[in-house]
Amino acid sequence: MMSTLAPPSVLSAPQRRCQVLLTLFLPGQIATTQTFSSLNGVDDATVQEDIIGAGLEIQRYHRLTIATAQNGGYAIEGTPLNQRLCLLQWLRRGLRICPTFIAQHFTPTLKNCS
Repeated sequence: MMSTLAPPSVLSAPQRRCQVLLTLFLPGQIATTQTFSSLNGVDDATVQEDIIGAGLEIQRYHRLTIATAQNGGYAIEGTPLNQRLCLLQWLRRGLRICPTFIAQHFTPTLKNCS
């Protein structure tokens, strides 16, 4: 009997991590494993790897952590200045490696929040 494999994501690991982090910066949105799974088209195990990888990167460069909130979602914790610097860096990276996500998801969500 053949097992059914999920098709691989069309996004690279850096693109997925970028989308994970930028989603965490969106105001008023609860970002869960399911949110990232549907956004990036990957399974829960890959989402966990992406969260860990992104967490290590922002911890190393910005002294921030990705924490699990009480509602089951994730949140970025750290000083406001470090969060702003991190957001700017990832926005620049996002414009370069996943401009479609910025144009179709990130920017419209920000516009709807203001």
